[in-house]
Amino acid sequence: MVADNVTGGGQATALVLSAPGRAVQARVTQIVEGSSAQAATSKVFQVPAHHSVVEELGRAPGSRKGTVFAVIVTPLAGSGPLYAGRVITGSGRGGVLQSILAVPSALATVPLPGVRNALISP
Repeated sequence: MVADNVTGGGQATALVLSAPGRAVQARVTQIVEGSSAQAATSKVFQVPAHHSVVEELGRAPGSRKGTVFAVIVTPLAGSGPLYAGRVITGSGRGGVLQSILAVPSALATVPLPGVRNALISP
């Protein structure tokens, strides 16, 4: 997941999706600031094995120009490993580079300390 993306106002956001091994199918979901999960838009992208694709992220339907949005990248079942990065450019598409950010994996589990049968800790 990567937050604080923007399009419009001279800025453009793109995702770079790379499949270093087997081919990948990935769902990319855009969530607009202040919207509910039901207002999110999703699209499935195909990334061939040993290739990268660059996808420009436009405005989510129903959002205003320059509205901040988050992106969730979800590899689909049966896909190989996936690497993702976000690129923000200024002065529109293909403009001056402003940011390159790796898209880290979200936590799938949360490690917790062991539980003991005691009301006080030593």
